[in-house]
Amino acid sequence: MKHPTGPMEYTLAAYGAVTKNQTLLQIAYDQCRLYRDALRIPEAGIWAHIYNDDRQSFGDKGLWATGNAWAAKGMLNVATIIEKSTDHMGDQVSDLKGWVKEILNGTFARLTQDSDNLVPNYMDNSGNANGNDTFGDAAASALLAATAYRAVTIWPEDFDSYYTDKARE
Repeated sequence: MKHPTGPMEYTLAAYGAVTKNQTLLQIAYDQCRLYRDALRIPEAGIWAHIYNDDRQSFGDKGLWATGNAWAAKGMLNVATIIEKSTDHMGDQVSDLKGWVKEILNGTFARLTQDSDNLVPNYMDNSGNANGNDTFGDAAASALLAATAYRAVTIWPEDFDSYYTDKARE
């Protein structure tokens, strides 16, 4: 199980919205929830990279920045689709917003001057056995910043200026 909320969940949510099928919207939400349940490292507030459900163990417990960025942006997309399509899934939208916020908080907390204010590629320095392959990840940082700006634009009551300030760093 790798990071979710890429094309499948987004496409499923979009199709559910277009066809006015709340079951598909719920399935898209459930996919995000199940991935979070499997991959979230509570003490870090962000998600590990790969979990093997058959073995009930992590294939890569590293806190990979790009995967967290994909997850945050994907959940933001699913939340906005659900929010615009139905009035009956407010709890799910609230959950998704909270999960986006968890990832943004967890990753922004790892910004350092040493990495030129870029989120580290592996935020726990676990990319390889030596723990020495961590670098400032421009792609992850850009997607996290875009997610923060989008969240603040859509939901200013839930995402305050902290998120745009961190995104600017």
